[in-house]
Amino acid sequence: MLKIKFMSNLRAILDKKSINLDIEQEKELEELLKIIGNKIKSKFEIIKKEKDHMVLKLYVNLNGQESYITMRVKFLYNNEFISMDKKIKDGELQILPLLGGG
Repeated sequence: MLKIKFMSNLRAILDKKSINLDIEQEKELEELLKIIGNKIKSKFEIIKKEKDHMVLKLYVNLNGQESYITMRVKFLYNNEFISMDKKIKDGELQILPLLGGG
């Protein structure tokens, strides 16, 4: 079981603190973002991938209007910052938006 925690202003945007994913094999962050997007009825689009962070577009429905938010995010896996090529299966993954956008 993989627990996904939404941190900072991402909690307010999604109106969720966390979700649980039951995945059978290790997955890369890109694959996990697709699964997370489906689970929250939204979509993440990767704009830029660096070694230690990503710039993402999060497509959301705000007051009935389709919109997107661009943000720079880091990922913490079991309370440690990880590189963007790490494969993940169990534990806790935190998605942490950084100030400054893309």
